[in-house]
Amino acid sequence: MTSWLLPALAFLLFMLLIAWWADTGSMPDIIKSLYAFPHGDLLGHFVLYGLLAYLLERAFPRRRLRIGRWKFPPGAVVAILGATLEEASQFFFVGRSPDGFDLLCGALGILAGSLLARLPVRRQPPPQDDAKDDDRHDDDPE
Repeated sequence: MTSWLLPALAFLLFMLLIAWWADTGSMPDIIKSLYAFPHGDLLGHFVLYGLLAYLLERAFPRRRLRIGRWKFPPGAVVAILGATLEEASQFFFVGRSPDGFDLLCGALGILAGSLLARLPVRRQPPPQDDAKDDDRHDDDPE
């Protein structure tokens, strides 16, 4: 586990809170305003589930879940299970209905987030102090 675990868990809790707000019809206006444009909910599914998959993949970078003969990244598995359960839970709430396009956009976001997380992170070396490397100093008389 890495330093990405806490952000991943915090974001997972945030997504559970969003699902609760949506299911109970108590979504705060500020959250509603973020997707108050045509197909904004689809973009929201893509971004939220993609970010969740990204954070979980960074938290567990070398882990794989074996299902039969297949190996899957755990972040993607958790995210797709979450998206599926969230859509299915809508059967049990008045005024909500599951949508295959929401699930599709979530799955595409999960794929994108998982792929982005697998890209190598390039770290820049710390800047070197030129004065240490140079035997001459500007204030030294020659």
